[in-house]
Amino acid sequence: MIMRSMTLHRSNLKGLYKGDIYSIYNSQKTIRPSKPGIVCWMGLTGYQAAIICLGMVIQTVVFFICFLFLVFLIIIPVFYGRNIIVFEIAGKAWPGWVTLILVTALQHVTAKFAFIKKEAGTTDLNNRESLFLLTYLLFLINTLVGLVVAIWRMVITALYNIVHLGRIDISLLHRTAESYDPAYRYYTHSLKVEVSQSHPVMKAFCGLLVDMMIEGGRVGQKMRDAEEGIQENRPSKATSRRRIRCRWQLLYTLVNNPSLLGSRKHFQTMQTSESILNGTPKRSSKKGSKKETGKPAAEPVQSTETPSNRDKTD
Repeated sequence: MIMRSMTLHRSNLKGLYKGDIYSIYNSQKTIRPSKPGIVCWMGLTGYQAAIICLGMVIQTVVFFICFLFLVFLIIIPVFYGRNIIVFEIAGKAWPGWVTLILVTALQHVTAKFAFIKKEAGTTDLNNRESLFLLTYLLFLINTLVGLVVAIWRMVITALYNIVHLGRIDISLLHRTAESYDPAYRYYTHSLKVEVSQSHPVMKAFCGLLVDMMIEGGRVGQKMRDAEEGIQENRPSKATSRRRIRCRWQLLYTLVNNPSLLGSRKHFQTMQTSESILNGTPKRSSKKGSKKETGKPAAEPVQSTETPSNRDKTD
């Protein structure tokens, strides 16, 4: 019962959020706080605890009495043949019960085969005179059937109300008389206060207003950008600080370890492996490299010529 109450309470809240007033109330109501609503909301928890406890006590007592009668009036007489008072009364009254059953069966059979006709996919009354005559003849017997039905209705209503006595989210009275149910009235008035203070649209709107007051209009600019289709990706301060710190650490590492410079990705894509010597990039072109290789070959020639000149002078 508690789980059903929680499920129904959630569905009632969703219905009131959508504006479905008549799912809870039998007339038009305004969802706003009021003096009775505040009083009911304050006392709802204690009220519900008392009703649940009382309902559990009454259910325990009633079900215990019902099982007691079932055991001592039906089960024990069947197995031991003692205290068969119920069976004796039923045995003496069997003609009346058989008559009621036969009359009820007769009405169902005649209604199906004699008083209803089907033509062109529709149903209509047939043999109206016989219908009126049979209704007149069975008036007294139907009165006895109505008495049995009234007793059965009282039993069903009592059991239903006892089982659902601990629930305040449903009314034990008719739809037009639900305002006379104090527990249900407490629940409906507290729902007004809860819905008026926890509506998701109102909470989202208040959150936007608070953000606009705190951030100095940044939310308004974001809303205008969203309406115009502008997607703004501004890096936060934390990400920019982290990026700057990583770049400075990378620069410090490359300065202290120049051999790592050749393993950088952009150096590997722009230069071949031959243009890198000992981890330091060689930015000269192929022609420049050929000229530099030719210069060391010419220098020994000059060095060989100098000793001959010195001999001549000597």
